[in-house]
Amino acid sequence: MVKIFFWWFISALTLVTVQGNAQPFAIPDSAQVKITMNDGSGDHYFSGTRNMRVVLKNTLYRGGANNFYRKAIDPKKYNQNPLPLSAIKQLNQAGFGKAIYLYEKNFTLEYPNSKLDSLKKNGFVYECRPQWEEKEIDEFLRELHKHINGASKKPIYIHCWNGWHQSGLVSAVTLMQFCDLNPYQALAYWEENTDNNHKGYATVKKKILHFKKNPALTISEGKKKQVCPCFTDKVMNAKRTEEIKLLEYEGDKGAEEFMEKKSIPK
Repeated sequence: MVKIFFWWFISALTLVTVQGNAQPFAIPDSAQVKITMNDGSGDHYFSGTRNMRVVLKNTLYRGGANNFYRKAIDPKKYNQNPLPLSAIKQLNQAGFGKAIYLYEKNFTLEYPNSKLDSLKKNGFVYECRPQWEEKEIDEFLRELHKHINGASKKPIYIHCWNGWHQSGLVSAVTLMQFCDLNPYQALAYWEENTDNNHKGYATVKKKILHFKKNPALTISEGKKKQVCPCFTDKVMNAKRTEEIKLLEYEGDKGAEEFMEKKSIPK
C-alpha cells in the first residue's frame, strides 16, 4: 500500500524549472495537493509559505505566510503578517516574479517603499491588495489573462495569512473564469481547501456563487490544458444543495476570526 501511494504521489507531480537558473520544483497536477503543509514543511524550496497549492500551473499559486511556524532563519512572528523576507527570496530563486498580499495588516511596517524598491531591482515585485470587490477582481483577471497568453513566464504567488480563505476566494473566481468551474464546483473547491475551517463565511461564499465570468477574458482549449489543474470528484460533482439556502443564517463569525475584517468582501 505504501509503495502504491508513493508512486501515485510521484505521478501527480511535475518537475519544473520556471526560467533561467531558477530552482526546479515539483508542481502537483491537483488543485488540492499541498506543496507546503500548514507548518511550512513539505517542499523545502518554499518553507517560508504555508498551505501552498497550484491554482494555474506555471502561472498562479496560492497559500499563506509562514510566520507562526517560522524556523530559525527568521525571528518568529505572529501569524497576521505579510511574507517573511526568506519566503520572498525562496520564491524569487524558484523563478517567481511577483507575490500579492491579500490583506493590509503590517504590510507598510514590514515592507516600506525602500525595501519594495530593492526587491524590484532584484526582479521581484511584492504588492499589497486588500480589496477584492468586482472592480479589483476584474483587474486581477485581466492581468492573469495577459500572463497566460505570454506576457510573462514568471509565476505569481497570492497569499493571505493561512492560505485558506481570502486566497481561496481569489483562486475560486480565477478557476471559474479560466478553467470552467461552475459556482457550485468553485464553492466546493473553496471549502475543500480550508482544512475544514469553512463554517461562518457566508459573505465570502456568496461572493463566489454570484461571480460572473467575463467573456472577453476567455482562453483557448489548448491554454486550458496547459494551465488548469485537476480536481477531486467532490469538486467536479458538486451541485446546488439545500445548504446554500442556509447561507443567510450562517453569518460571518469564522471570517471575523480568521480573516482581516476590512478585507471581508461586501
